[in-house]
Amino acid sequence: MYNLDPTKFREIEHTADIGIVAEGASLEEVFANAAFGMLSLVYQGLPRQGQSRQRIELEEASLPDLLVRWLSEINYLLTVHHFLPVHILQLQIKEQNQNYHLQAVMNGADSKQQEKELHAEIKAVTYHQLQLKQNEQGFTAWIIFDI
Repeated sequence: MYNLDPTKFREIEHTADIGIVAEGASLEEVFANAAFGMLSLVYQGLPRQGQSRQRIELEEASLPDLLVRWLSEINYLLTVHHFLPVHILQLQIKEQNQNYHLQAVMNGADSKQQEKELHAEIKAVTYHQLQLKQNEQGFTAWIIFDI
């Protein structure tokens, strides 16, 4: 299970947009920390409990594409279905048939009940300066968001 850990991501300055750098010992952890980093840009505080569950299954040809699609799907769930992820209960990334597959189960809250905590709205997850690199500690991702 993955939870919000503010030590695993940080906000980065960008001219007209906003971004984060997320870190993790595994692909799953860096994807989870990127999601929580993005959500921390949107909300001043995240609820501790969630009442509903959401399952996500994605497939992309590359890991950077999968990262953008993952964050875009979370942003879609947030803005359209008012699902605010609180915990990532399961997250698995596998390479199969020259594609990357992501399966996740998240516990979440109703974002309408968190409107007083709303800080910004993300219009899109961008490819601008997108990086996903493996290093000695695991993985680091740089992501810029259009706000």
